[in-house]
Amino acid sequence: MVIQTIEKININYLKELDKKVTLINLTYDIVFKSVFQRNKNLLKDYLNSLLNLNIKKESKITFLNNELYKENKDEYHKIVDLYLSINNQIFIDIELNKMPFEIVRERNNLYLNKLASMLLETGENIKKLKHYSLYQININAHKSDIDISKKVILYDIENKKIYPIKQKTIIRSLETYKKLYYTYGIRSKEVIWNAALTAKTFTEMYILLKQILNEKQLQKFMKDVINMSKSNFVLHAWEKEKLDALVLENIKEYGFKHGRIEGRKVGKKEGIKEGKKEGIKEGKKEGIKEGIREGIRETAKNLFNMKMNIYDISKATGLSIKELKLLEKNSVGN
Repeated sequence: MVIQTIEKININYLKELDKKVTLINLTYDIVFKSVFQRNKNLLKDYLNSLLNLNIKKESKITFLNNELYKENKDEYHKIVDLYLSINNQIFIDIELNKMPFEIVRERNNLYLNKLASMLLETGENIKKLKHYSLYQININAHKSDIDISKKVILYDIENKKIYPIKQKTIIRSLETYKKLYYTYGIRSKEVIWNAALTAKTFTEMYILLKQILNEKQLQKFMKDVINMSKSNFVLHAWEKEKLDALVLENIKEYGFKHGRIEGRKVGKKEGIKEGKKEGIKEGKKEGIKEGIREGIRETAKNLFNMKMNIYDISKATGLSIKELKLLEKNSVGN
């Protein structure tokens, strides 16, 4: 269900809407990337608040990957990162991370280096790279709010020269900005934008953005957010992601409890057998590992019984398709 016509969005309308529709906020990457692609000028405004680049209103913004917002709802899942250029000189890659940055750091660095290597077209002089800037923005990093600057050196083998490229990784913790706004009363544009990304209701988002957007911008932006929250496909994908997260959490909880019990049994047995405390320690360690593995296998079996797709089960449990097929076969045999 998508909104067809709204003459004007106001507080009263949004308060009623909040009773009927759940806001899928902009920390969900499909919504973030789709809404900002539809509002290029506001994307410039947001980037300016983050990077202090003085991006002008007339600056040309170009999306460089074709895996952005899709008009065909069946292709929503193809949305990945948001990669764009400003006047073909400033290149920006935006990713929303729900895991601590340390976990995805290596992957992000490899991807950023790949993007750097793609800046030049075939036949272009490598010296041109010194005029480019490349930023990778990581939004929603856990308990982090830092800038990491690093310089990449490209080596011209033929001329035996090196050419630096301006490259920077930016990490922004949205929870930090939410605290800055609500606890410390800081009202800078960057703080308001990032606090708005975490809004729990349409009303909250409207009140926040009203402080930094004009009426026309606010109306357009809110309508796009509402439309995304009412999209059946987006809602389904969002609910599925929450279910996957819950399944993984249950796997960890089950595995820990089962592993602790098995660990005590094995540890006690090994301890008696070896007559050493070391046996108990090793036994517990192995028992916990086996318990976690058993917890994952049991969860996979339950998901099979729920008729969940084998590929979704693999994503949720971390087991390979081969392992799952074998597990399913043995389960049927029993």
